[in-house]
Amino acid sequence: MEGAQLPITVTMSNVNTSTGEYNYDLKLAKALIDTYEVVNQIQSTLPVEAANATVDCVPPRWRAVEVGGAIECTVSQGSTRHVVHVVIDDVNGTGHLEPATVWPVRPKVATGKIGDKLTVYDESGDAQLEVTVTQLKFSTGDEFDKPQHGLFMGAYVTVHALADAQTIPDMSALVGGQHYSGDAITASTAFDPYIRYGLLNTGERAAGWVVFDVPARHGQLEMRDLDGHTVGIWKY
Repeated sequence: MEGAQLPITVTMSNVNTSTGEYNYDLKLAKALIDTYEVVNQIQSTLPVEAANATVDCVPPRWRAVEVGGAIECTVSQGSTRHVVHVVIDDVNGTGHLEPATVWPVRPKVATGKIGDKLTVYDESGDAQLEVTVTQLKFSTGDEFDKPQHGLFMGAYVTVHALADAQTIPDMSALVGGQHYSGDAITASTAFDPYIRYGLLNTGERAAGWVVFDVPARHGQLEMRDLDGHTVGIWKY
């Protein structure tokens, strides 16, 4: 069918060589799979946040697949991609998805207070970093170095990589409904050393101050991954 060859096992019985009469039974040796139907099956399992994702399966459209064999498909949305295998369970074409969760549900955002160690996960639920905001320090600056919004707030952050090639996520302070990025520069030695950003591999650590220019002493710190998802919150 459209280039796909489907083998069929023919079992003959009760053969009468004198009359030429016989009985036979036909059985599919493989399952004939329409990958368009596979695409529809995968799309039907996608959650709301992946409603615009596209699904592509390895061509050709029609595939003769052995029981236990699989068809590889890719689910894509923006820069995010997930490989899914449809494993064929029987010659009728019934199959199941591996992984069963086609589009992983993001773990809940870790939340704590100053001093708490929070674990940061990726969208697949794998642990990436352990991050602790150990202390906060405030300064009104001096006559030569004044914060624009009223206060310099330093957060001392320690990071421990649980996987390779980890980037320290950006942090911001949420105060009065407004986000303030952690890139304030002050000449004060009170916030020395600044944390040094860069890639961390498994077991490596980084520590230092992140400084914010904020209008008040109360709010929360938010850590975001490269896709802009909040992965950690410290309330203070």
